[in-house]
Amino acid sequence: MIDLTPAPHVLFSMMNTRMPWWQALAELIDNSFEASATRVEIINQKDVVKIVDDGRGVSDITACFRYGDHRQNDKDGIGQYGVGAKDVWLAWAGMMRIITVHNGIKTIAEANCEAMAGNAFEMPDPVSSPTDESSGTTIELHLRSGKNGPSEDAFESIRWRFTPGLRSGRQIVATQIKKGQSKRNVLSAVEMPLLTDVVESAFDIDGKSVWIRIGILADGHKMPNGNGPLWIIRKHRVIDANSLGIGHYSARRIGGEVHIGKEWKLAKHKDSLTENADRLEQAIHVRIRGILEKADQLADTFDCLLMRNRVQTMLDDAMGGVANKKEARNKGESIGSVTPKHTSRERLRAARVSDAEGKVRVRGSTHPQSKRGVVFDWVELEGERIGNVDSTGKRISLNTNNAYVASLRSNGDCLQTFLLVAALIADHDCRHESNGQKLLAFDFGDFAEAMGAIVKDYKEVSDNDQTRAV
Repeated sequence: MIDLTPAPHVLFSMMNTRMPWWQALAELIDNSFEASATRVEIINQKDVVKIVDDGRGVSDITACFRYGDHRQNDKDGIGQYGVGAKDVWLAWAGMMRIITVHNGIKTIAEANCEAMAGNAFEMPDPVSSPTDESSGTTIELHLRSGKNGPSEDAFESIRWRFTPGLRSGRQIVATQIKKGQSKRNVLSAVEMPLLTDVVESAFDIDGKSVWIRIGILADGHKMPNGNGPLWIIRKHRVIDANSLGIGHYSARRIGGEVHIGKEWKLAKHKDSLTENADRLEQAIHVRIRGILEKADQLADTFDCLLMRNRVQTMLDDAMGGVANKKEARNKGESIGSVTPKHTSRERLRAARVSDAEGKVRVRGSTHPQSKRGVVFDWVELEGERIGNVDSTGKRISLNTNNAYVASLRSNGDCLQTFLLVAALIADHDCRHESNGQKLLAFDFGDFAEAMGAIVKDYKEVSDNDQTRAV
């Protein structure tokens, strides 16, 4: 047999991996909550970031440093790849030091990835001793030169991501220490806005449990954080926010939560699903179609709806130029084995029928669904960002709270709107892996190449064409 253990210099590449602070902290908070912690404090002090919890501690401290190994504190936990703490360490720190108290034993271990790189995958032996201290774990990240600690924006993302855990009574505290002065911020759960016409349903998809609560946003209300109308939740955290199940309808007036059970597998950093997303999408859609139709009519004036459909048609034509011709077309097949709870077993089918002009209509709707599977929409996002790309829900949205986008919408400027949408798609597919969920059929090396492929077959839709498409 040939030993394929990687050479230590591979650490240099791993240390250049980009990992935003909110994602890094989320990995460590996950570990703490899975170790039954009720309180996690994140202490940011100059060039050291500490994560302190009151969990049950770590039985095998070396697992926190060894790739592919991990401390399995919760048999139903969301960690499964054994890379979380290691990825954080290599992305941000030189030395990682861990102090843990488990079953009356205090253990301290540390390793420096900068010293290991190019030398050997070795660390000093941990030091253990009996103690009367309470159980818990402290992780110290000694930041590398040029690395800064987490910003307030990172903690705002953490507050949203861990809203389910905060609702249940768990506590996350962000402490900033500067010049000997300490400022503590106890993070609070993000409130779900007021919903009307709420649909609640519990069901299984191939033995994987789901519970949804989705409704129409009341007048004057909007979904917070601007990441997507539906929060996908597992256990103590929001996995993703997307438009899964909304289909071609506008998401502007839709909001809610999709809770998935422990059986669902997640991506490496627990920020998306890795399986059955298409079945979940259709199962949600058939349950909320009634409120989608109602919300769609509340979302836009007739002029704005006409513009949305016109840009959608332009997008369909452009995406057709880069579509994979071998991709199987949706024939309205069964959405899979779906068993509504408290009812007799049945198979559900999406009620889709073919329509003219290469579109697909959902029964009862007056608006065509994109044949290419990418939907354009208007949304109201917090801040001034141009828009949002939802690769899971195949939706590109422009933010009407941005003054420029608002002016395009009010002026009915379809060309500039289409170009903004194309730019968002090109940027997203060039910069994001998206766990394989890409909007374009092919990979492009850079933004200019992707943008050129999208707009090369551009043609503006005439009024007659638009009338036919609507």
